[in-house]
Amino acid sequence: MTIGLANHAVAWEVDNYGACFARVVLNGVRNADWSFDPTAPPPRATDSQFVALVKEMECASGQSSAARIVPPAIWYEQDRILVMFSVR
Repeated sequence: MTIGLANHAVAWEVDNYGACFARVVLNGVRNADWSFDPTAPPPRATDSQFVALVKEMECASGQSSAARIVPPAIWYEQDRILVMFSVR
């Protein structure tokens, strides 16, 4: 799942979200779903970090994915940033 963020001068805001995006397939990792942590402050336009809740999409037999979350892949565009998390 990919979430697109747009810089609206005052804050970063989600500008696209959903399962309709192409999936990136990488050797040894699987796509993960993620969202902003609702207990953390929302990111501001000047922020370069945010708190994310990452959820493994594949069955893991009840095992935590915490130690297997890969740092995000980040694509920078002129007016937005695309962020994708994966799990090993």
